[in-house]
Amino acid sequence: MQTCLKNIYSLLLLMSGIFFAMPQAGFSNTLVVSTVKELMATVPLNKKGNLTVLIEEGVYEIPHRIEISGDRVTYKGISLNPGAVVIKGKGHAGNVDNVFSINGSHVYIQNLKIGQVKRHAVQIHGENKVEKVFISNVHFFDTGEQMLKGSFDKNRPGHFIRSAMVENCVFEFTGGNAFQSYTGGIDVHHGENWVVKNNVFKNITNPGGKLTEGAVHFWNHSKNIIVTGNKIIHCDRGILLGMDNSPVYSGRIADNFIHTTKDTGIYLCNATDIEVVNNTIYIDSTYPNAIEYRFEKTKDVVIAGNFANRAIRSRDGGSARVFDNDLSVKNSWYIKPSQAESPPVEIPASARPKKSEPVHEPVTEASQVENLRAWHTDGQTFLTFDMVKNDFPDADITYGQYFERKKQIKNKVQYHIYRSNTPFKDVRQLTPLARVDGFTGWNEFFYGIHTNAEKYSGRKAIRYTVKPKEGPLALNKGAFVYTPEQKGSFYYAVTAVTGGRENKESLIGQNVTQNPVQEDTGPGTPILQRVESPKEFQYIKNPTLYFFTRWETFPNAGMNAHPFDYLVAVPENVKNPAPVGIHLHSWGGNLLEGYAWWNNAEKGAILLASNQYPYDWWTGYHEHLFSKNSPKSNKEWQHGVVRPFTINRLFSFLAFIDKDSQWKVDLSRTFAAGSSMGGSGSVMMAIRYPEKIAWARSWVGVHIPEESPQFKGSYAKVWGSPEFKVKFEDGTPVWDYYNNAKYLYAHPEKEMGFITFANGKNDNQIGWGQAVKFFKALQETKQPHLFVWGQKGHGQRTVMPGNNSERVMPLDIRTDQLLPAFTRCSLDNDPGNGDPGNGDPAGQANQWLYWEDPTLVDTVDRLEMTVALMDKAPAQVCTVDITPRRIQQFHVMPGTVLYWKNIDIHGHVIQNGQIIADAHGVITLEKITVSRQKNKLVISKNPV
Repeated sequence: MQTCLKNIYSLLLLMSGIFFAMPQAGFSNTLVVSTVKELMATVPLNKKGNLTVLIEEGVYEIPHRIEISGDRVTYKGISLNPGAVVIKGKGHAGNVDNVFSINGSHVYIQNLKIGQVKRHAVQIHGENKVEKVFISNVHFFDTGEQMLKGSFDKNRPGHFIRSAMVENCVFEFTGGNAFQSYTGGIDVHHGENWVVKNNVFKNITNPGGKLTEGAVHFWNHSKNIIVTGNKIIHCDRGILLGMDNSPVYSGRIADNFIHTTKDTGIYLCNATDIEVVNNTIYIDSTYPNAIEYRFEKTKDVVIAGNFANRAIRSRDGGSARVFDNDLSVKNSWYIKPSQAESPPVEIPASARPKKSEPVHEPVTEASQVENLRAWHTDGQTFLTFDMVKNDFPDADITYGQYFERKKQIKNKVQYHIYRSNTPFKDVRQLTPLARVDGFTGWNEFFYGIHTNAEKYSGRKAIRYTVKPKEGPLALNKGAFVYTPEQKGSFYYAVTAVTGGRENKESLIGQNVTQNPVQEDTGPGTPILQRVESPKEFQYIKNPTLYFFTRWETFPNAGMNAHPFDYLVAVPENVKNPAPVGIHLHSWGGNLLEGYAWWNNAEKGAILLASNQYPYDWWTGYHEHLFSKNSPKSNKEWQHGVVRPFTINRLFSFLAFIDKDSQWKVDLSRTFAAGSSMGGSGSVMMAIRYPEKIAWARSWVGVHIPEESPQFKGSYAKVWGSPEFKVKFEDGTPVWDYYNNAKYLYAHPEKEMGFITFANGKNDNQIGWGQAVKFFKALQETKQPHLFVWGQKGHGQRTVMPGNNSERVMPLDIRTDQLLPAFTRCSLDNDPGNGDPGNGDPAGQANQWLYWEDPTLVDTVDRLEMTVALMDKAPAQVCTVDITPRRIQQFHVMPGTVLYWKNIDIHGHVIQNGQIIADAHGVITLEKITVSRQKNKLVISKNPV
């Protein structure tokens, strides 16, 4: 499910873009209409885009469809009651085919009742490449065919509907049945990044016997589909993903109520990477299956936590992980339509089957903290104590239960921490070192900053471990960690604050330490939380997962002793010594997911991952961001600098792995990898710390934050706005420091590692122009790289040199080994000037070139390297400029005359000449012939 989860969090990220991209206040033209004539007159006006149409209450019988052909167009009823603004045709047998036909992007439809047309209330024309459609609070009714249709053209597979949300709508046949079988609620061909949530589907059933298409149907290569929180009542079928020879990739069907009258509730057909969780399904017929997963291409599916009154079944070779489902549901918990008032009545909440809730024991309260323990380890002091109140006496509580319970607690107890270099006599006149709540023993961020999200609500809540031999903290224990700034002997005390009143009673051995704690300075040591041995993780079988927590402080964090989680994943075939890949998650991801592949696990590489906080895109943040008075004004931002806290802590943890005797690692082969936000960080890290990072893999990253259309503001939250001119810690303006293109031009002395990266030309959130500038900087500074681009938007992926794999780097790239940089290859495509419409729509640079690392020779007098084109290259031969990088022995002064030759596979010298080292001592051989049969290059200080 790694890909599914990865795509789901990416989808949530994309959905957020809809809201930012389509604010009503941002539209430049607003019209208010109250007649059919006025409404239809908006059609030619919306062609220009940037139009909001507000529709007064009334019934509008339109003579023909309303075409929406411009971008950023809104049609919205003024009343919040969708029934107050009705737009209809002349019935299902009439001549009006659709109410709305959408051909533009960034379209918003809200607060309307639409229907009584021959075909569709809304048709979104994916064949015209539509993106970002938002439909909310709309009542669809009585259409001849599907109520919401997403169409496509099979001859233009690159054209589809990207990013749409349908929420809080009703899809209904008011007469109790559809007019025919070729109908449905939502029917979408090739939609990507869709969310269908909190809607009601009613009476989508055909009295003639032949099945309708169901309430919700996505097919024809649809991808990243979320269907959640919907109610489907009295319909032939429920939710369908895929169809015969028509796959769906990645999705989530969760928390839906489904009542069908003829067929299955959920149908997966040629569907991969799908989660089906926590749905309630009632089959009101003799049909035997509530959930079906069909055909061999249906795989990587999880079906869990569902309630149903029929079977969950594989058909024709479909595969899934099926667990924790309850199929013992009785008929009594649903009021059938025939027994209820019209429309059908959903089951009462009290009658539905429920997952077992933990039994809460009575909460007892003590008057003061007890059993205070304190100890010091590697620069950090740990305190544990018995709290006066335990709000969570249940060991197996889930995160959903935990956060809900926490929200309900009205009288939260706080604890004051005191520290003194002399024994405590009284705390009454002292100021607390810190104030903490009663939840310090719980890891509220194990799944990142979104641990309280619905997708993790069923996962067991995790308690911290502060002493590995003792395991997780007992449920009544509170914890506090402190990193002192100086050495010394200190006493500690902890008091309870209940109802705003502090109990300052001090009892040695109870809430006051009897002996001082001997404290030193240091970064602290990661503490092992647990070890897991799953059958599979990130598609790698039988790994061992080590989970650590370290309470980070300066220079690894801008706060004192903040807990960060780390994962060290070790493959079964771990190499000795092992490379370490620092894997950086994307927006919404965490240490378990969101960085795409576990790169080079097949070659024995260890994976290191962590959670990101704050969201600084794996760079750094202002040193006062977490102070009591965090910066807000220009002056406050300028008081202080941005420091690379996040990168510091990752490298600090890497050093811990290197020193831990449990693993033997090869730091010269360390690499970085990530996607989206993680892909931004992997490159940022690689080019600024080339002495630590051998190579990097980046999917759809930001390379120049100031030029990212969507995410510039995200960086500004941690760096300050560009106009504030906040400095990085070395004195460089921070927006310049983290501009990859500027950094390359400013640091010609640095020998960068190999960077393979990809960006989508149509990725309007990350931005295309900034990627082109970074690519051109790599070319002009002659640094090692491979670049892939195309029309896959935020799903664009790069490959490795030599094998075109997304996962495995076949070459042995090290920080201490010669590395060729290819530029100006004759097989390169043209990315254009940064305008998405300029240059080749898809292409590559250096994708077909590789070198043989065992043949590298780097001595005081001579360099040798064998380079080649892949067999899949579009030509037998190419020309390319080659710059030796990371030279270890063959150092030359600027202006040195050198000799070179190019030898083919037969031993013939096909090129030779002299070359002069440039002003930085860099050597570049221009227009070198390279073939599929391989070429050996020799560079010498003496004639060759």
